[in-house]
Amino acid sequence: MISRPFDEILPEHISGRWKVKSSTLSPQADYFRLASVVEHTFQADGTYSVAGPEPASGTWSIERNEEIIPNPIIYFELPNPRTNISAMITRLAYMPYTATKRDEMILYFSNGCELVLEKIQNL
Repeated sequence: MISRPFDEILPEHISGRWKVKSSTLSPQADYFRLASVVEHTFQADGTYSVAGPEPASGTWSIERNEEIIPNPIIYFELPNPRTNISAMITRLAYMPYTATKRDEMILYFSNGCELVLEKIQNL
């Protein structure tokens, strides 16, 4: 598995369908809307949807502020109820030499929760 340098991460690396491999909830987070998500879909046009017990759709964007932190941040906006969530990409890795060639992304949210995602389809 090869980690992609943070300064090389582009929206094209994020767009696609991702399944949740694992999630770690912070003890301080009583409720986290994305904790029960089974699959995330990041469209190249900035639309976003989740599948699971609480399906939802909204928008996403990736931003950088390298003066503060080198990691890119993904911003999510979900309606009903209106929720703005941000997550730092702590790892984006790819496996070019395996038969499955699955990408892996680790997102760390401001509430202390972490999601490990595995790409199942490029879009």
